[in-house]
Amino acid sequence: EFLTGSLPRWPFHWPPRGHHKLIERMNPAFVRFMKKTLAVDPDQRFPNAGKMLHALDEALPSSLKTLFQTSIKQTVPDWQQLRRAGFIKRYKKIFVQFYSCVDCSQPIAEPMQCCPWCGSRRNRFDECTAFSHYCRRCRRGMQPEWTYCPWCSGPGYIPQEPADPPPVPYHGRCPSCGQKIMRFMKNCPWCHRKIRKKWHVWPFPEVCGHCGQSVDTTFWNYCPWCRHALF
Repeated sequence: EFLTGSLPRWPFHWPPRGHHKLIERMNPAFVRFMKKTLAVDPDQRFPNAGKMLHALDEALPSSLKTLFQTSIKQTVPDWQQLRRAGFIKRYKKIFVQFYSCVDCSQPIAEPMQCCPWCGSRRNRFDECTAFSHYCRRCRRGMQPEWTYCPWCSGPGYIPQEPADPPPVPYHGRCPSCGQKIMRFMKNCPWCHRKIRKKWHVWPFPEVCGHCGQSVDTTFWNYCPWCRHALF
């Protein structure tokens, strides 16, 4: 992605998107190295990390070798830490707050119906929610002025006026009652009508083939909105 502007997606077919940029910017040895690393058949890939590292060192242009040899001596963060940091950086403005999944420790948000990384449905937010109240049924955060839980279609509540309400990032209005709604709400918290709007939110690059909501298969294995596998 750094060299071509396009991230290869599984299953990797050669040549990938941006192949012409790779040829223009790198030498033939590095192009052959990339082709071998992306081979679908394991027998056509490098047998171990040591041989792959040696091949990369051989294929790198001389102008990059010094930088490469210096960087590999430094402590490399865990790949899960890098993936988590990359996801949070990209989507930190989309969700009110991130939490760690109880099963895989990857970042999740309250509107999600399951963990998009591992598919877990065991997450609860009653002790950590950014909202002032929570639903007793699904343990997700709620605003005291809401009449219904928008995440699980839970039973009705008596709306209250909060003394010091936390800010709520509303991004639309319910087509039935006209009240403000948040992204990815399943139901209107005011009138309980099902929200049929398909949220297509930038910078998500894709939509789920089952529910039509925004997803990112670069990071996720499950759709957090409908719980279906993305592969």
